[in-house]
Amino acid sequence: GAVGAAAAEGGGRGKEIPRMEVKEENEEKGWKWVKAEVERSPQGTMEIRQRVYSLLSKTNLGKGRPVIPPDTRPSLWMAMTGAERLKREHATGYYGILLEEALKDSHRRDLSHLTISKDVHRTLPKVEELHSPKAIQSMHNILFAYALRNPETVGYCQSMNLLCAVILINLNYDEENTFWVLSSVVERHVGYYSRSMCGLKVDQNVVSDLVAYFEPRLSDHMLTLGVTCDTFTVPWLLCLFVEQPIPLDQVIHIWDHMFVRGEAMLFSVVLAILRVKKKDIMESTQYEDLMQLFLRGLSDGLTADMILDEID
Repeated sequence: GAVGAAAAEGGGRGKEIPRMEVKEENEEKGWKWVKAEVERSPQGTMEIRQRVYSLLSKTNLGKGRPVIPPDTRPSLWMAMTGAERLKREHATGYYGILLEEALKDSHRRDLSHLTISKDVHRTLPKVEELHSPKAIQSMHNILFAYALRNPETVGYCQSMNLLCAVILINLNYDEENTFWVLSSVVERHVGYYSRSMCGLKVDQNVVSDLVAYFEPRLSDHMLTLGVTCDTFTVPWLLCLFVEQPIPLDQVIHIWDHMFVRGEAMLFSVVLAILRVKKKDIMESTQYEDLMQLFLRGLSDGLTADMILDEID
């Protein structure tokens, strides 16, 4: 669709994979093939990526879009994000060694440790399983280790706790593999998590330009009320849309598509959300009302299918 194509052109960091013919096939059989192939080739192949793209692009009239089966998602995310490849580029036991160092008393007073400890306990409070002692410890471990892995350029940025939580849940609480998916997303896909936030600032400008070009009336209305795209793109992009504004149970399907299509899809998603919620935005006539909508109200009734239908 126009939104997807425009965003691919607008984004400078990555291109979406070429549009491929969506073949008619039995969905259950297709996912079984994907799961078996990922077991054979854990680092992923272009053929696997194309098959997943084809399966996700099928239209089931009245049934909603296909989704990646939960038992296939952990290995597929490892493959599609490049996490398995990144893991194999390091010595066996790298994560354990890094974690052992990160947990030493000498690092306990690091600012990143103090911030992580606060953030972990307030991450996705409605997800009870995430707040078991084991899950809390896993999140601490992953984020402590990552802060030590990349201390100068990234360290720990607020919002990484949300990424870590979503990955941990969907990788069935596999601590080490969550560390590698988080590392891959932060270092090789979404270049926002640096002390300068340079990548984020660039992409905020891209979003503003895309909205002004493709939705000039919407853009003018927001600017008239004093609301710029920068107001909402910081939490949207940094948290990869987790709960702001896409509900947790829906955002994982957006991530599935993003990991398969490429990170240029971030722009497509922003535009699509604004188009889906255009009526609500245009009906807001005061700055306070519009800000409240962006901060709290856009997630109401918002589904992955609505967003993906707008993109495709």
